[in-house]
Amino acid sequence: AAGLASSASGFACLVYALAKFWKVPISDTDLSTIARQGSGSACRSIFGGFVAWDCGQSDKGDDSCARQVADQHHWSELRVLIAVADAKQKEVSSSDGMQQTVKTSELLKYRAAETVPKHMKTMEKAILEKDFQTFANLTMKESNQFHAVCLDTLPPISYLNQISYFIIRIVHAINKVEGKEIVAYTFDAGPNAVLFFDLTNQNKIETTIKSLLLIGDQNQTLQKHEIQDPNLKSFIEKVEKECIEENSLSASQYRLNIVLNNLFQQKLDQGQLLNKIMKMVLKEKERNKQKKNS
Repeated sequence: AAGLASSASGFACLVYALAKFWKVPISDTDLSTIARQGSGSACRSIFGGFVAWDCGQSDKGDDSCARQVADQHHWSELRVLIAVADAKQKEVSSSDGMQQTVKTSELLKYRAAETVPKHMKTMEKAILEKDFQTFANLTMKESNQFHAVCLDTLPPISYLNQISYFIIRIVHAINKVEGKEIVAYTFDAGPNAVLFFDLTNQNKIETTIKSLLLIGDQNQTLQKHEIQDPNLKSFIEKVEKECIEENSLSASQYRLNIVLNNLFQQKLDQGQLLNKIMKMVLKEKERNKQKKNS
């Protein structure tokens, strides 16, 4: 409902559970073709680990199925962080959106014929070799192209929001300051980011994200003075500078937008809403004051 693979996991679970309950003698590969009829990406959720969805050769699509590239133990150092930019139900469902895209997008046809086959081979090789640089670049490129196809649809579909774009900028800023790709983003049909990084960079990535974005409706953000490691603190300051230089809105304005978005989704009366907004504004002022004094 919010771009976090709810339909994929739901249909995969339903098909797999029914098959096991009725003791149907069927392979996971064949189960994936059934799950795909409920939600295309559900076929990949039948398996664990890293999974590819092959288009097949049949015009009917009955040989379009999923296969496991590597199991869940293959790349155990890889970590995933989900940044929720908007938890509410999206306006255009994945199924409805893709049907419209298939009908109207010329870019989709080109991607299916030219880009995707090459990217699939490159991505499988990167996964098997645990090549994070290639994996990260291709993951972000694929995400961007997917959303470009959505915009090429008539009428255009826009799943990303202002917060999504800020997360994208943070990721690119982190990689620029680091001098190489240490984190990658991808967005499904929704505004919420899925971030990939290596275990060795987990503290750096998580701390940077938490210090630049407000988390949830509790305004739980890491203040600069709370970070003890001077190297990490310097790194975050450089990342924030990169984000601000590339945007008309400051990090503070983005954080305010995030909190306001979360507050308006709650069932609050006017008094409660104004009280929380005032607390949030005062906290942001204090944050900026500490930044100037540091």
